[in-house]
Amino acid sequence: MRTSYIFALQVLLSAMGGPSFAADGKAATGDPFSGLTLDAINEARAKLDAKPELKLLNACPFDANACTRYGVALMNGTPTLPKNPVEARKFLSSGCTKGDPAGCRALGMAHQGGLGGPVDLVSARSSYTKACDRRDAQSCARLGDMVALGKGGPADAVQGKVYLNKACDYGAAKICSQLGRIVGSQVIVSKPAAKPARTAPVTINTGKVLTADQIMNGDYSKTGPEQAFRIECVDKAASCTKYGLALMNGTPTLAKDPAQSMRYLGKACDRNEAIGCRGMAYSHEKGLAGKVDLPAARKAYAKACDHNDGVGCAKAGQFTLYAMGGAVDLTAALGYFRKGCDFSNALSCGALGQTLSSGEFMKPDYPKALIISKKACELGEEAGCSDVRAIRNKMAEAKPAG
Repeated sequence: MRTSYIFALQVLLSAMGGPSFAADGKAATGDPFSGLTLDAINEARAKLDAKPELKLLNACPFDANACTRYGVALMNGTPTLPKNPVEARKFLSSGCTKGDPAGCRALGMAHQGGLGGPVDLVSARSSYTKACDRRDAQSCARLGDMVALGKGGPADAVQGKVYLNKACDYGAAKICSQLGRIVGSQVIVSKPAAKPARTAPVTINTGKVLTADQIMNGDYSKTGPEQAFRIECVDKAASCTKYGLALMNGTPTLAKDPAQSMRYLGKACDRNEAIGCRGMAYSHEKGLAGKVDLPAARKAYAKACDHNDGVGCAKAGQFTLYAMGGAVDLTAALGYFRKGCDFSNALSCGALGQTLSSGEFMKPDYPKALIISKKACELGEEAGCSDVRAIRNKMAEAKPAG
């Protein structure tokens, strides 16, 4: 231990303007302690004792977790240690290399959040993998997210769920709850270990705030009920839709992310989930995740209708009738409206009644229009009620006198 103490003392003496040292601890020239008085050494020792982080630096060559904790202290800064994210990465890497899973986790978070260097999702995924292999629950959870979403490597929803199950196996109670893991009739909700007092926060580019204690103890995110939908998305298309819609709007526990929202809605629609197709179509129509794309919106609304979504049918009919995102196709538009009306969608019935009665697109068919508009009115479409009165008046005017 005397050697390690001298190492830390050398670091402090150098900072005080003393001799510089090579990697082997020897002075660049001459005896490293040449010319130093006992008072100077005692002064250095007192300053060393006043800086608790230096004790971690002192222990780092022999203690992997000390490297990690010193790296976290550098990442945040303390009253006695200036913040230095670039150097922090080096110490976190050292902790990880020496076998500390918390070091690998913290290094992964630094890579993922762009702390102390550029965002590097490939390296983040690699670091989380090392930590997960060492049974670090929260790293397995983070790795599961990255693998499922294709961040830092190929997307693999099935393997992502494998990692999430590992997180549960290693004690991540929230992940167990989200997965719905049960033993007998009891859902696994292991009581998490008590967390120490929180310290200065570190902001990463996900928009969430992480403290050093969260990094060290694995409380890596605030999770809400919508996270269960994200996990269930592997098996249930409707859950992909629910998570996508939560991302589109944002929630108190989930940051708004329209681009990611489109990924989940797209997954749902690819698996023939009608509401997912409708949500994706609406996003394309309004440009919520980028440019307005009416042809893509038209296609997605049509797919929603194909899978028996009444609102999707109403919108598909509207796009087809008014040449939105493609050519006018009266026959197709009438088909979409009829199908939506058959599903008791008031908008579809109202649109069909108007199309049949207006004379704008075809020769009016008042008897059919009246039946359809009555249905729209009964379903709560106010315009349908107005159309009923208007159609009756037109029928009365068209009736021969006498």
